[in-house]
Amino acid sequence: MNRSGVSIASASAVGVACVYLLPPEWLGPLAGAAAIGAFILAIIVRVSTATESPSNPMTSVLLSLANLPEQPLAKVAKGWALTVFLVLAAFLVSVALAVLVRANA
Repeated sequence: MNRSGVSIASASAVGVACVYLLPPEWLGPLAGAAAIGAFILAIIVRVSTATESPSNPMTSVLLSLANLPEQPLAKVAKGWALTVFLVLAAFLVSVALAVLVRANA
C-alpha cells in the first residue's frame, strides 16, 4: 500500500478508537476540529488544482456567480494538502460510523 492508503487506514482506525476510548464529551470538539481542518484543506486543494483557461468568458462568469467550478473534473495536484484532507475526511467518516454502531448496539 502506498503512503496515502496507509494514512487513510490509520485515520479510520484512530477514529474508531476515539469513539470507544475517549469520553463522549470529547467527540464533538474533536469532530469539529477535524471538520474545520478538512474545510480549510479543501480550499487549499481546490486553489492548487491546475485548470485550463476557460473557453468562453461568459460561461466563466456565470459559473463563478453560481459558485460552481469551471472544470469539475480537473486534475487535483497530489501533495501534502490532498493527503491530509483525505486523512481528515476518513477520520470524520469513521467517527460518524462508529458513533452510529455504538448508539445502535
